[in-house]
Amino acid sequence: MRRVLQRVDGDALDEAIGAWLAARDPDCPPPDHDLGRRARRSLAVDGRTVRGARRADGTQVHLPAAMTGTGLVAAQREVSAKTNEITVFRPMLADLDLADTVVTFDALHSQTAHARFVVEEKKAHYIAVIKGNQPLLHEHLKQLPWREVPLLDKTRATEHGRDEIRRVKTCTVTRGLDFPHAAQAVQIVRRRRTVTTGKVTLERVCAVTDLTAEQAAAGLRKPSRDATRPLATLGIT
Repeated sequence: MRRVLQRVDGDALDEAIGAWLAARDPDCPPPDHDLGRRARRSLAVDGRTVRGARRADGTQVHLPAAMTGTGLVAAQREVSAKTNEITVFRPMLADLDLADTVVTFDALHSQTAHARFVVEEKKAHYIAVIKGNQPLLHEHLKQLPWREVPLLDKTRATEHGRDEIRRVKTCTVTRGLDFPHAAQAVQIVRRRRTVTTGKVTLERVCAVTDLTAEQAAAGLRKPSRDATRPLATLGIT
């Protein structure tokens, strides 16, 4: 069995398994679906270094993956030791049907080319975390008058020894969002308390999305599992 697995094309195997899982996704819309009458699917893109897996040259294996809101890995690609996750974003998502899906990704993938690919080529939507790799946009988002923006959603969860409260605000911004197709700014405030020590930390995360207030905000006010899934996904990536 080991010799068989060593000879298998890893990317081809990932594509086959991902396609099989994607076809069985409970959130996958039927062929005659009405986009205006259903909650949007979500797909979270993130990468992890595989623990205990090393190549012949000693480098660790890093696998970016695209996971649906129901927890199915629809696609994944191995990153070459000589490059990074950015180069596999497009080929990993190229064969997936993402029409009207909300794709969430962290700051590493918050590239203008990725945003255009998601919206213009895949006919999908995005929620992109913005950090120091987009310094001007990050600073602009931080300076928005968030105190004046009403709270949109609040969640609380206790896991991995931490009690975490997340507060989400969104606002439509007509100027200064220098990012393709961006229509709204997002702020997530995470308050974490370590259960064993009582230590409290506060983190503010900024993001942008091409979803308009009419497309996203109204549904998120409802405590529905499907309606809140896009922003909930953003909170864990």
